[in-house]
Amino acid sequence: MTVITINSPSQVIQLPLDDDLINALILEIEQPFESAVAVTVFWQQTNTRLLLIEPDDDLDNLSKSDPVLAFALEYPEWIINLPQDHQLSLAVTTDDGGGCYLLCPTQLIKSSKD
Repeated sequence: MTVITINSPSQVIQLPLDDDLINALILEIEQPFESAVAVTVFWQQTNTRLLLIEPDDDLDNLSKSDPVLAFALEYPEWIINLPQDHQLSLAVTTDDGGGCYLLCPTQLIKSSKD
């Protein structure tokens, strides 16, 4: 029960996810930028990262021990649905626009809010 953290968009393909979900994730991450290189440079300059929460993770306990995760759960700028009942959100954590993407099963978020 640990959060998987990636610090570069090029690491997305290494996540333990199906290809459909990885492809949708890459599209969303790259969408605001003109190229994959621009995304990578932005992530490096702003310390942007992505946290992957897996279905068997205890979201409440994880958020208590990780203040960035707690912030990402509480203050997302946006949330979108992805394939395979996952959702992606972004919390901006720095003045330069850097932040934390959070990818997790939709049901896990719903159950933690109940």
